[in-house]
Amino acid sequence: MSSSPVLLFSLFVAGQPSPGSSLKTEMPPTGESVLLAPTYEKGGVDYLEFVQQIEQVGKGGAFGPAGRGTRSSRTKGAYQKVATTSEQGTRLVFTFDRVAMQAESPGGNLAFDSDIDDRTDKAHPVAAVLGPMIGMSVTFELDIHGHVKSSKGMEAIYDKVQKEAVGSPILNQLQDDLSSEAAQLTWADGRFVLFANKTVKVGDTWSGTVRTRSAYLGDLVREYRCKLDRFDTDNGRRVAVVTYSADIRRPPDAVPGMFAVSAIKSGRLEGTANFDTERREFTYQSEAINLVLEAAVSGPEPQKKTPIEIQSTTRQILRLMTELERSQQKLANFTRAKRGAPEPAKPPDK
Repeated sequence: MSSSPVLLFSLFVAGQPSPGSSLKTEMPPTGESVLLAPTYEKGGVDYLEFVQQIEQVGKGGAFGPAGRGTRSSRTKGAYQKVATTSEQGTRLVFTFDRVAMQAESPGGNLAFDSDIDDRTDKAHPVAAVLGPMIGMSVTFELDIHGHVKSSKGMEAIYDKVQKEAVGSPILNQLQDDLSSEAAQLTWADGRFVLFANKTVKVGDTWSGTVRTRSAYLGDLVREYRCKLDRFDTDNGRRVAVVTYSADIRRPPDAVPGMFAVSAIKSGRLEGTANFDTERREFTYQSEAINLVLEAAVSGPEPQKKTPIEIQSTTRQILRLMTELERSQQKLANFTRAKRGAPEPAKPPDK
């Protein structure tokens, strides 16, 4: 496995509403405008599946002038339950039900999926680190606009992993999978920043800012620019299509992370999201993130730093599913593994 930084970002794919859904069903708005704000119903449950593909190429230093690369993919799934909701805000509880990872690097390949493999297998480097997450929860307290006021739960997950994954060769490389900041970006901030929290029409724009922290890169800021591009249909449902972009930068008061990044030469995020006008939720969100990082690492001479460059491309999907769809998926994954059949190809990005 490479020691290159691993970043977590979020995105959505559409799911069908159900009686147990966490979003209220309301009549779609008339005309070409929509109230782009969420409405939650206490007790509602959805399943969110986060899928991420990362390609990284390092140049210079130990990577050589031509560079060497790694490829990895991650899948995480969590049930989202609306614990409470009121005029003051909403409490969302996410309980992890799936973790999966595949990685290819010059140092070797890894593969694990908790739907198929034994998540208690301490001899498996990925199972030892990510397996303990299954069944554990993280809670977010939101204000009426979807801004996170507080969170808890990831600290307990991290402590459990530290105890059960002692000596794991990849524990340090998966720090961002276990941090509170990464969880908040994936399950909350990366979704809710897209809400305008007002009625908008085609062509209207709005902005938002998300500050987060990567265990590897330290403090980061995303400056979002959003636009209601058009109204459309997705699987027969009326959606408002939001296009957006964000610049990713280090703030002046940034605290460095584990990876000695001297500068972010460029950081850009572009995405598209479908807002289901009945569900009052983004049920599809697609993002591509491109980062070019400069760093200085120790070379053969300890006192002399060697400059390197890391190019990182990330594509992600966060899929909203019903409880029934998740149960069917889990059974299909297990059955397919027993038969030795490959996982079906994922649909092309929209």
